[in-house]
Amino acid sequence: GPLDIEPSRIYENVQTTKQQIRLRRQTLLAVSFRPARHFAGTTVEYRAPEHRRFHSKCGTKMTFRPVFERGVRLPGKNAPLEWARAGHRNPKALIFAPPLIGGAAAQQMRIYRPLIRGGYALFSFSYSGHGTSGGRFSLAASIRDTRHALFHAAAEARRRKIPLFGLAASYSAIPLLSAGRMKPPPFSKLVLINPVTRLCPFSVLRSFWSFCRRQLQGAPFQAKPPNPLKTYLDSLFPGIGKGLNRFGTLRRSRARLLKILVEASLQNPLSGVTLARTPALCLYGRQDDVLRIFHPEIGQDYEPAIRTICPHACFQAYPGGHFPRSLKARAVV
Repeated sequence: GPLDIEPSRIYENVQTTKQQIRLRRQTLLAVSFRPARHFAGTTVEYRAPEHRRFHSKCGTKMTFRPVFERGVRLPGKNAPLEWARAGHRNPKALIFAPPLIGGAAAQQMRIYRPLIRGGYALFSFSYSGHGTSGGRFSLAASIRDTRHALFHAAAEARRRKIPLFGLAASYSAIPLLSAGRMKPPPFSKLVLINPVTRLCPFSVLRSFWSFCRRQLQGAPFQAKPPNPLKTYLDSLFPGIGKGLNRFGTLRRSRARLLKILVEASLQNPLSGVTLARTPALCLYGRQDDVLRIFHPEIGQDYEPAIRTICPHACFQAYPGGHFPRSLKARAVV
């Protein structure tokens, strides 16, 4: 298959002594990437330590060993495209998860580790301009990269005869839904977490102006007031490294800012997209400030906007914002 990887290293079982565990960790950190047979880029495969859990019904102990694969090139694409896949050798399903802007393939592996422990395989990649992927980032480039990666993920799911699920959060829902209209429909199911379905710079400017007015009302006089743009971005995306020259892992020099602004203003990537045969589950926060930028009335106009794209979508709201941090929100997700 197009995603078969010739193993470069396979780690066998080790004794549970402290000295051997320390040696194993040093070996994993010093592993060298070697060329694989089916890819022009560099790839690596290793087996992680065993995970033990109890079967929920019979109570018997089950042992599994997840496998991680990584590369920097997919067949049929000239520019490098960083990708990663993790999961079992015999997974229940393959989950295709596009990354976030400013994120990378490894970020998705960390976020969705419970799915890997649950017996699924996870496939992700990095947009152009991110990580070791070549090119420069733009909205059109992210959609093009998602289509290319989805083509190989769908071929892998067909080869293994397992279902393919789509999983996207925030902006990554736009390239996922746009790529999902290929025929035959690639996804058996979709899960969308706070999906953003449209981008409008004018809505962002209106939200920024309202935020500045709220900050000025009743605020004490300060000789050196804080940067309003930085405060606004910190309120929307807490915990993400931001600056004049970067957003997360995305450097300003690797993004086409003018093209992104034109695409967001004049184009709607999901115009005419309807996944009529794909069931979907949409999770969103009731206090999501990011979604309120484009959908002021989340409970009234947000769900109809999702149903125009996914007619068979089911919805589940959780108490929280764009990033589910509370225990109740994480339990729902």
